[in-house]
Amino acid sequence: MRLKSLGLLSILMLSIVGGVQAFSPSYPQSYKKVTKDGKSVFVMLAHQYLTPESKKINERYPRSGLYPNDGSKTPLWTVGRYIFDIQMSSDGVYFFEFGWEQKLGDKGESVAVEFYEKDKSLCRYLIKDLVPRPEAMPIIPYGNADGYSWVKSSVFDDVNNRLTVETIEGEDCPIRKYIFDITTGEIIKDDKTATKKE
Repeated sequence: MRLKSLGLLSILMLSIVGGVQAFSPSYPQSYKKVTKDGKSVFVMLAHQYLTPESKKINERYPRSGLYPNDGSKTPLWTVGRYIFDIQMSSDGVYFFEFGWEQKLGDKGESVAVEFYEKDKSLCRYLIKDLVPRPEAMPIIPYGNADGYSWVKSSVFDDVNNRLTVETIEGEDCPIRKYIFDITTGEIIKDDKTATKKE
């Protein structure tokens, strides 16, 4: 039986990184993230319904992208669209993002996860590539257009550049676990034998 849950963006942007749960707000906000080595900072700019903190970030940086973490306003590379929740390698060279526009009836054609090297896309997977029956995933009500979620949990190991994703259990659709190499986007482990929860 399909389950209904909380708002679409809150659930679809949910991730577990180092054991800490985090989600992006419904309205895009400007944010910045310092790479683990401390040498760079990733900046993402939004332009509507901004909080005071977002406005400060917009005043400081001219474009979305990666900057030297020394106060420089000249980006090392830039991105031309909004990314809700970026997860980066320790040196800021590689990153990935989960798709968030899964709509009912899309037949699994929506983006599940995409991997990048700087501003270049390395690899992308659609929902149907990772979940055998997207229509069996839990429904999530969102305004006038219901969507669905497919990620039960995700853990990012930024030391080894590995992303582990476990799918949600759906009707006649057991949990699966994937391990991705974020430097290539390749699946290095595909556990299709995971059994359903009791």
